[in-house]
Amino acid sequence: MAIVDVQYQTLAPHEAMGLLEKANVRVVPMHLMSCDDSEEWFDEKHITFPVAVKIAARFIAHKAKVGGVWLGCQTPEQVLRARESVLSAAARSLDDARARQLREAGVYVQSMRHGDLEVVLSVKRDPAFGPLVGFGLGGWAIELWKDVALRRPPLKPRDIEALLNTTRAGALIASNDRFASALQDIRTAMAGIGQLALEMDGKLGELEANPLIVGSDGAFAVDALGSALMRSPSSDQEGFAQR
Repeated sequence: MAIVDVQYQTLAPHEAMGLLEKANVRVVPMHLMSCDDSEEWFDEKHITFPVAVKIAARFIAHKAKVGGVWLGCQTPEQVLRARESVLSAAARSLDDARARQLREAGVYVQSMRHGDLEVVLSVKRDPAFGPLVGFGLGGWAIELWKDVALRRPPLKPRDIEALLNTTRAGALIASNDRFASALQDIRTAMAGIGQLALEMDGKLGELEANPLIVGSDGAFAVDALGSALMRSPSSDQEGFAQR
């Protein structure tokens, strides 16, 4: 039997968001905009202002740290200016080849969503235990509180309640009647993201909704990270993320 080499490949944000949708996580759509697109690009899109503009390059995971995010654009003209600003800012720390790749990837334009709380929902493959679903506070609180709980899928109702009951994030959401819709969204998302990892049978290395914005009308992912287990470039078959 031939041994097939495998490697993890970072997913582009829109690919990771697509997997979240497949896992029944509610998402705020991302619209990919190239560096050549002009104001006419908006005529074909259904975008509600204000919007955020984010670099799309898959090799930069934390966009805000390199100046790759611009918030609050109110018009197409502001979006075009923001596109150049975020690409220029992110390119400062890159060599010429990477800077070209950055521009070739373009940017995402995404309607802004405001909420009361940011949480993180993820699934990561552990070498010893297999996939583990994680949940906790997101945003600035993720480093301050180290608020995270883990469970192995498939998640039964008692596992989902344990993820909620053993975290500050879960306590904050469950204690506020305004978040009743968001609480149901999160329960559905927890079960879905765990089931997706099992169905992909080892092909998924990591998938993270970060942040998941919690508000009175539900919980929505506005950004995502992910990686998939790939066949080697020499293989004659394509891996998951290349399709």
